[in-house]
Amino acid sequence: MRQPDDTRTGQLFSVSETARHAGTSPATVKNWLYGDQARGVEPLFGERSREKDSETWLSFLELVEIIVARRFREHGVSIDQLRHTRQHARTRWQVEYPLAERRLRLLGGRVLDTPGEAIDLDWPATQPALPKLANHATEVFEYDTLADPNQDAAWASRFYPAGRSVPLMVDPRFAGGAVTFLNRGLTLQTVVERWRSSEPISFIASDFGLEEQDVEAALRYALA
Repeated sequence: MRQPDDTRTGQLFSVSETARHAGTSPATVKNWLYGDQARGVEPLFGERSREKDSETWLSFLELVEIIVARRFREHGVSIDQLRHTRQHARTRWQVEYPLAERRLRLLGGRVLDTPGEAIDLDWPATQPALPKLANHATEVFEYDTLADPNQDAAWASRFYPAGRSVPLMVDPRFAGGAVTFLNRGLTLQTVVERWRSSEPISFIASDFGLEEQDVEAALRYALA
């Protein structure tokens, strides 16, 4: 089984950064990672053990799984169902990060079928909801391209934090996972700082070889 490369498993993102990308709270991220024993809350991702007072950092693939889980939760998929079916997929696919693997998209949501049942059966046409949710949950990612995705793992490789219509990306191969402009090392933070220094958008765009509308869209995302 093909393993993800080090750029995608190295610890790059703080809890706050992860929460911001996922559109949730830092407390939710920590609960999903570690649970809350005082409240009897089981973790969604139960593989981590936290040392007392240690700061939590997440890898790109962990970030992807949290974003995917958050997008399913927005449409009413329960934590219990996500937890059980994710564990089922880990066992069946023999991968560590099933929600960050392309089969989730290719199978059209079958990974979220009844926990404990086979996840590679033909998807019945009478159950259209979960395939639509799988598309929604994964539409902001790019994945590795493999000749035979049924024989090997294809991991998420890039995240579009403002959607595919805005040329911003989070790619662990660029700028340590910071939000950058598409296929460039230019960080969004650099452009925001230039704009806050009262530089006109037209000047910033010309200086970096960007389209003005792309700079405007990036700033709208950054300041939202």
